[in-house]
Amino acid sequence: MPINRIIVLVIVLSFECCGPPKSEISNATKTVEDAKRYMNSDEAKNISDRIANEKVLSDQLAIIIDESQSALLIHSKNEIIEISTNLINLTEEIIVTIEETHGKDQNGEILNKSESKYVNQVMLDKKMATQLKLAINKNIESSMKIFSENQINITKEELPLSLNLFMETNDITWEEYIFQNMPFGAVMPVLLKYKNDVQLNKLFVLEELSKKVKK
Repeated sequence: MPINRIIVLVIVLSFECCGPPKSEISNATKTVEDAKRYMNSDEAKNISDRIANEKVLSDQLAIIIDESQSALLIHSKNEIIEISTNLINLTEEIIVTIEETHGKDQNGEILNKSESKYVNQVMLDKKMATQLKLAINKNIESSMKIFSENQINITKEELPLSLNLFMETNDITWEEYIFQNMPFGAVMPVLLKYKNDVQLNKLFVLEELSKKVKK
């Protein structure tokens, strides 16, 4: 199962709270089973290792690009690092805001985890979901611009980071589909997945840029 399907797993795990039709629960069960098999696959373990070592790998690639003395490559490297850092920071800010909105007990545990109104308040009422959507789209478009400028033949579908907007053809916004009525336990993995995807996307772009360095 492709890595971007994990977000679907997280959403269907929250169905019980949101009251979906039985057919959707059946589909969710299959998705969970698929995801369990995927998480034990070599592909998943490789991705996990890349995320864990992203900072070290990115720094190594940045050095290679800087040593090329190519103004275009260096500019592209700086751009992808900056927009990725901004998106990661936004994701972390959203997580902290949701935690603070829920509140914590004296032991630091999140309160009211089964209540979805707190996520609705942060993501929809405060429009942080829209901020996230725009930032993800900017990251994707900037990545594609970098590839175009450096004559790298990569399609948008090959990027580790993506926005699945199929639901918007049915008069449901991306923000509503992903975050509306989501309890704390379901929304956190979604946000962490986007954070991981940004790291993978940055690493992917830097790797492609490093291939343009003349040996």
